[in-house]
Order: sequence, then C-alpha cells, then structure tokens
Amino acid sequence: RGCTSLEAEEVIRSASMTDLDRVTCLAVAGKIDRAREMLYAMTESARVEAVADVFSLAHPIADRGDDASAGPIMELVVEFAPTNYMAVFHAGMAEFALGHDEVAGPMLERFLAMYSSRDVWRQRAEQALASIAAPTAIDERQAHFAE
Repeated sequence: RGCTSLEAEEVIRSASMTDLDRVTCLAVAGKIDRAREMLYAMTESARVEAVADVFSLAHPIADRGDDASAGPIMELVVEFAPTNYMAVFHAGMAEFALGHDEVAGPMLERFLAMYSSRDVWRQRAEQALASIAAPTAIDERQAHFAE
C-alpha cells in the first residue's frame, strides 16, 4: 500500500505514521486540501519541517516535468514557504506548461524578483514570460529541459 489517491486516507490512519508522514502522503496523493488542513493544524516548527520535506520530495518530480503532479504540490509549498524561490519557479513553470498564463506570469515575475543569478533557471523563467507575452501555443512552449 502506498500514498495513491485511492489509498491515502486509509494509509494515513496507521498509528506508525507521523503527522509529517501524513502530510507528505496526502500531498503526493494529490489531496492538497487535506494536506493544507494538516499543515495548519501543526505547530510552526512541525509545519516548517513538513513543508521542507514535501518540497524535497516534489522537487525531483518537478525537475522531470510532471506538471500535473508537481504544480499543485509546489503551490502548496509556496503557500507556506513563500521565500522558497525554487518552489515559486516550479509552480510558475508548471502553470506555464499547462497554459495557465494568468497564474504563471505573476509567479515567474515573483521568481525573477527573488532570484538574481544569471543562470539556466533565470533564462527559463525569462523565456516562459516571453512566450506568455508573444503568446506562444502550449504545444510550442519550452517548459522543460530536453531529455
């Protein structure tokens, strides 16, 4: 058994799971609202730890380009850790890849305001914003690194 959308509610009832495990399981299962409820119920220190763990788990998913899975998780991370510039980047790029330009644009602008390095991350955000301004069709967008 795992943290799939079908099994998550049952899995998190296990006495062997910590609240941190439960939040992570719910987020991975796509049950973002339930994960958010649990995060709000935690102490501040537990919440910080849980959000960091959720980010660590979702970051490789985002890097592989699974926008449907990573985007909502990264948006949850941003909600609780608004200065996590990589979460802001990935949330914005996921929205961009999905064609949600009204959300992607401000998110990517926010990333650029927080991130001063002149590197591939900044270039990708700038390219995405240029594609939004153009506008570029979804199937022509360069949202991810080439495999």
